Amino acid sequence: MRQVEVVGRNVARIDAQSKVAGKAIYANDLNFNNMIYGKVLRSPLPRARIKGIDISEVKNLPGITILMGKDIPGRNAVGVMIADQPVLADEEVKYVGEGVVLVGGNSEQAAEDAIELIKVDYEPLEPILDPLEATAKDAPTIHEGGNVAAHAKIRKGNVEKGFEAADVIVEEAYKTTWVEHAYMEPETAVAKMETDGRITVWACTQHTHYDRRAISAVLGISQNRVRIVQTVTGGGFGGKIWSLCQYYSALLAFKTGRPSKVLYTRDESILATTKRHPYTIEYKTGATKEGKLVAVEVKIISDTGPYMVAGSSVLARSVIQASGPYNIPNVKIDGLAVYTNNPVCGAMRGYGGPQVAVAHESQMDKLARRLEIDPIQLRLKNSLDVGSTTATGQRLEHSVGIHKVLLEAKKVVESLKKQPHRGRFFKKRGIGVGVGFHGIGSTRGGSQSTAFVNLLPDGSATVICGSVDIGQGSDTIMAQIAAEELGVSVEKVRVTTTDTDMTPDCESTSGSRVTYISGKAVQLAAQKTKDILFQKASGHLDVDPEELFLQDGTIYVRENPQKKIDVWQSMKLNNMQGVSAVASFLPDTVALDPETGHGSPCATYAFAGCVAEVQVDSATGQVEVLKLVSIADVGKAINPVSVEGQIEGGASMGIGYALMEEIKTQEGATKNTSFTDYVMPTAMDIQDMESIIIEESEPTGPYGAKGFSEVAVTPIAGAILNAIRNAICVQIAEVPATPE
Repeated sequence: MRQVEVVGRNVARIDAQSKVAGKAIYANDLNFNNMIYGKVLRSPLPRARIKGIDISEVKNLPGITILMGKDIPGRNAVGVMIADQPVLADEEVKYVGEGVVLVGGNSEQAAEDAIELIKVDYEPLEPILDPLEATAKDAPTIHEGGNVAAHAKIRKGNVEKGFEAADVIVEEAYKTTWVEHAYMEPETAVAKMETDGRITVWACTQHTHYDRRAISAVLGISQNRVRIVQTVTGGGFGGKIWSLCQYYSALLAFKTGRPSKVLYTRDESILATTKRHPYTIEYKTGATKEGKLVAVEVKIISDTGPYMVAGSSVLARSVIQASGPYNIPNVKIDGLAVYTNNPVCGAMRGYGGPQVAVAHESQMDKLARRLEIDPIQLRLKNSLDVGSTTATGQRLEHSVGIHKVLLEAKKVVESLKKQPHRGRFFKKRGIGVGVGFHGIGSTRGGSQSTAFVNLLPDGSATVICGSVDIGQGSDTIMAQIAAEELGVSVEKVRVTTTDTDMTPDCESTSGSRVTYISGKAVQLAAQKTKDILFQKASGHLDVDPEELFLQDGTIYVRENPQKKIDVWQSMKLNNMQGVSAVASFLPDTVALDPETGHGSPCATYAFAGCVAEVQVDSATGQVEVLKLVSIADVGKAINPVSVEGQIEGGASMGIGYALMEEIKTQEGATKNTSFTDYVMPTAMDIQDMESIIIEESEPTGPYGAKGFSEVAVTPIAGAILNAIRNAICVQIAEVPATPE
């Protein structure tokens, strides 16, 4: 008799039916009697001193509540890295869209009408909008201590001697811009005071436990008086790790005693929430005439906006990955995160990887042309492998799939080259390649997850884990892992992940960490649960526990399946109402040395590649993506169809990043705050997309799996830029590569 095999099979998402049927409960679906609705008066200026706020026309209006920075009962400062951002600015505004006054009304319209009557006296200050100018010694400063928010660096070997040994050196400056997350569901939060003095906040969030810590500090109450429940979330991509929306809702409920709701409009969401960091990158690459990379020097300037948010962490990720998935003996990388009065920036899918991949993949193609070497062959000659040492000095011991990714890419390119050119006359075709890698988990320090698994007498099970499903399907993955270990179908596993009163802190859904780290915690907890059960049952079956296996609520002897006992019988005989266990998983990492950048920041890495076929209209500059093939080393595809969905989603975001998506600013103000003006790819822009899954097993992951969702976007833009260059012999060094 074979055990149930769930891992590696296509399993329907456990939330699919409720979403398709329209029964899923999002934050905006929650309503309570006597609800108060919050709206925020936001700054129209990128930088100004607040001289006064006149609320005389609204303070006595019935049903209207006014809150300013001085009214916050606890700490008026929050932040993921450092608490440097006010919930409501009370002295100085530092970006267009910063919240100044929170207004509550009996309806959204009443709150909006009240906002129109509030007058803020601003003294405009000279904004700092150019991150390069912000680093000058005589530049005015946004914060005490200067405008350099963080400096990350890597030193490996001797880069000067490396360039001396190079036969060919290529140099280029690259530029990327702000990008909006553009999730389907805008930020929403509902808060309610409970009869025992506690407060419950329902929100679309990527980190419930961080929200609890931050809200308790803002309200000035203990953390155990705050409960955060993540509602069904319509996308996050990093943007919902950090949202002030739930703080506003909590403040209104706490101050008025009424249930409150704060719902951002789409314009407000684009204006006021975090973006992908824009980068300026100076890149220098040296190689021998045989094509061996000998030295890389990179300088990165990251515009983090006026507050840190995730600026230092994103920058650290960028310098770790800036040299690409290549074996390079001499590396010098410097990255600066700089404060400006531009839009606030934070985590976004890829977390600093897509920016640097644009540069390192363009450099590889430039080098290949100079050396007259096939670009894939050049990458194969220099790709990391088991036993290689990364730029941070980390030795890779296993699960290094970049070589296999490149071999698959080579097959795709050869196939595409055999096909007839689809364009005519002035339409030119080009094929380009890009690759990238991504460390799994946080680079700030160890990433840990904890899970509880409870096996019930009828063979069904419950899983409690604090990771957050924001639409990527991680709850289904947790159910599959537990089901595989406990020998039951996915339908017999119930997963709870979203309530701080019930679930442990498993950090944010970010860093492609959930499958690898939380999934492993679930597997370990399920194993411990099963071990306890087998230890009890082995005496009744007169065999060692190692000889048993579990399937569909029955414990069998492996070599004699006729010898068995039902789970409920075993529990009854041992006076047990169920069997439960808890387990944690903390991957083995070493923090980066601040001076050299040496360390092992992530226990494992995901690798990905992309082959893009484009057609460029040489008369108009319009680029059409004819075919896009994404190749990802995922360790083990626990749910292959879910993996394909994540790869294709990342590819579509990469197309937008490469060709069209861009937040446009004027004097620090975002000008395109609607989907009418913020252009994203649609199905019409993605004609032919294919995913190839590589399974280079990671021994420390659950069934060999590791994360991959972020690396799916990393190589796309570089591949498209290289394809454009191969079509029209023009190297684009910035994204988006618009017709202009």
